[in-house]
Amino acid sequence: MTSISLGEYLATLPYQVGYELTDQHVMLVGEIGDTPVVSASIEWRSDRSHVHQAEGLAAQLLPVMQRNGATELMLIGYGTDGATRMEALADAITASSATPPAITLVEVDNDRFRVRDELDPDWSTWGKVSPPPIELIVEGGWPAPAATREEVMERYAPLPEPTFTTLTPSEARRLDDLLPSLRAEIASRTLSRLTDDPTIHDPKAFATIAHLIQGDRTVRDATIVDAARTPARADTLIRLYRSAPQELRPELAATAATALLLSGSTTLEPTAVLAHADPPNRLAYLTKAAIETGAPAGQLLTGLSASVAQGLAEADHKHESHLTDKLRAAAFPGRAATTTADVTSHPASRKSPTRDKGSSPEL
Repeated sequence: MTSISLGEYLATLPYQVGYELTDQHVMLVGEIGDTPVVSASIEWRSDRSHVHQAEGLAAQLLPVMQRNGATELMLIGYGTDGATRMEALADAITASSATPPAITLVEVDNDRFRVRDELDPDWSTWGKVSPPPIELIVEGGWPAPAATREEVMERYAPLPEPTFTTLTPSEARRLDDLLPSLRAEIASRTLSRLTDDPTIHDPKAFATIAHLIQGDRTVRDATIVDAARTPARADTLIRLYRSAPQELRPELAATAATALLLSGSTTLEPTAVLAHADPPNRLAYLTKAAIETGAPAGQLLTGLSASVAQGLAEADHKHESHLTDKLRAAAFPGRAATTTADVTSHPASRKSPTRDKGSSPEL
């Protein structure tokens, strides 16, 4: 590792993953040089052979590594069977790729570790898993790891009861009459205020952001970009989704999960939130696909940011055109009514023209 020792890096992994890594886990860290670019926590199943599991994992993980440009791979095995599992996975990855990455194996046994790589086929002497640097945990914004993956999933479940309701029709109309770019600005400012003091629970502010996200896809995407640039704002969207009424939850869950993913979180948290985007919408499907394919979050955020800028300009133009039409109709009501009457008072016949038979009997 570049700035910290391997022992310190190993100690940070539970914080990065979100839960404690135990004897059934294998960690995969794809790197470019000493910089991790992709990682995955694998829970090894005891009811399947090492070889079969390794082959399936290799087929799943190699495309993700290649897409992220990883040229080196660190496999970290935990517990007494950790080395055996890593060796099976390393063999499967090497056999599945024409240009396999350089692989380093790290075996972790409680608070000690040892290393083996291609340059030295023998295991190193045991080293110490050091306590993680506090400043790194603070900088990464990592919460204390949960005991299990299931506990993490529960952290992102909706609250038992919603804490806010939808806006009144008049409140919603006042927002809908504004330009989309102004609605996006209101969402950003409201999100910022709620993030600056997480102890604030303002039902009206939550209802406002929820309505803005629900009402316009471009405003929603602008809110995602705004939240993704600051992890604390993404966390505020999580609070919003968890507090929401059932009818608002799918869209808000998809929005929060996407912002969380693009903010650089591990994939576990967005996956936990997406479980509640039910029924799933297009955004939920796209975010799930990004997680499954290992799409780089930074590239996704850059692309979405560019599309939001153009999308808001186009949405503003469309909104202004619609407003102009409404004003014109209000200014010339008689003309609009006459035009409508002319069209509707002489409807075109859908019947084929027929000769007038008069009173002649039918033949």
